[in-house]
Amino acid sequence: MSVSTVRNRISLTLYSLCALALTGAGLRYLFATEIMPYHLDAMALTWQDLSPGMQVMTLNFMKSAGVGMFTSGVTVSLMIVFAIRKGLATYASTMTVAIMLQTGLVGYFAYQVDKLTPANPPFAALFSVAGLAVIAYYSVTR
Repeated sequence: MSVSTVRNRISLTLYSLCALALTGAGLRYLFATEIMPYHLDAMALTWQDLSPGMQVMTLNFMKSAGVGMFTSGVTVSLMIVFAIRKGLATYASTMTVAIMLQTGLVGYFAYQVDKLTPANPPFAALFSVAGLAVIAYYSVTR
């Protein structure tokens, strides 16, 4: 594939940003030693208020979400490598679907947290990644 067209370069850059954001967020969740502050806000507790068993369980639930984000980011990264070799248009749909599934499902659960608890999940990051994927898709398919 030739990445010589401006639209292809824009698309690859945007998909790369999505992959980097998902991988980075996944690693942040995987290597955390406590759950995120907004998780504690949702429960109206501090980390010390949680019993050791609840600390382990909630941290592992969060790390499970991290695995999903990390895996999505690495998958999109691999697809970018294949897209450079085989043609970006061939992989654009798959990359966009992978990103939208990850951000959409996490967004759905974050929405529930936002509406049913006093917590404020980081929607801006999710919307940014999803938006970049849509722009990347339309950059290469138009």
